[in-house]
Amino acid sequence: MLSGSKAKWGFYQSLLKTISPKARVIDCCKGQFWMLMKSDQEGGAGLAHFFSNQEPKGALTIKDIKGQKLKDLAQLVKSWDFHEASIGLAAINCSMSADYAAGKFAGNLTSGNAFELFLKKVKNRKVAVIGHFPHLDKMTQTAKELYILERSPQNGDLPDTAAEYILPSRQMVFMTGSSIINKSAPRLIELSQGAEIYLVGPSVPLCPGLFKYGLTVLAGSIISDYEALAENLKDKCAVDFNKKFTLQVNLSPPKSA
Repeated sequence: MLSGSKAKWGFYQSLLKTISPKARVIDCCKGQFWMLMKSDQEGGAGLAHFFSNQEPKGALTIKDIKGQKLKDLAQLVKSWDFHEASIGLAAINCSMSADYAAGKFAGNLTSGNAFELFLKKVKNRKVAVIGHFPHLDKMTQTAKELYILERSPQNGDLPDTAAEYILPSRQMVFMTGSSIINKSAPRLIELSQGAEIYLVGPSVPLCPGLFKYGLTVLAGSIISDYEALAENLKDKCAVDFNKKFTLQVNLSPPKSA
């Protein structure tokens, strides 16, 4: 389904198709690990993974971003400069959140942490988790076999290059949303076609158009208090899910799909 570069870029075009042509950015915040953006649409606010301490010289500043059209910034998701790509994905998530608030897309929506919500489905199955997410102990104990693949491996992890060998034999794959930024998502999805695929994390866009690529669930976040979250990012440099700044949501295709 995603063989060839044209098909892989098609994945990104699916994200860009529904961006509002008129919406503009009215505020943004760069935390150490997250780019946060707010648009002039009702409910328009989005996050994307970001490393502010590694920004290249000449990178877009907050002043540069404010006032720009979301559709123009969203195009940056295709950039090989991953800082630009983070800005692009935050713009996409802004638009998707506004669509969610307006009830513009169909699907089955549940709230809760994906790793907890789908824990029962992991039982006695072969699982891979791409990205070293916290609190995977229960999943490790429940699965028949679980590998964690990570670009910067921690103790017990496999390097992300193991994906070519591991993913084709998995029954469930949980994949970090930041794989959209570094352009590994299409290939990882292609390798995982025999599995249920869960795209997980605050960077994940709630884009129903992605289901045609074989994804099972889009597990992202809806921002419920932009101003408080912006202050939290400035002070603590992380998304604190123990506070009511965001709502973790899980979108699956409509039952008829």
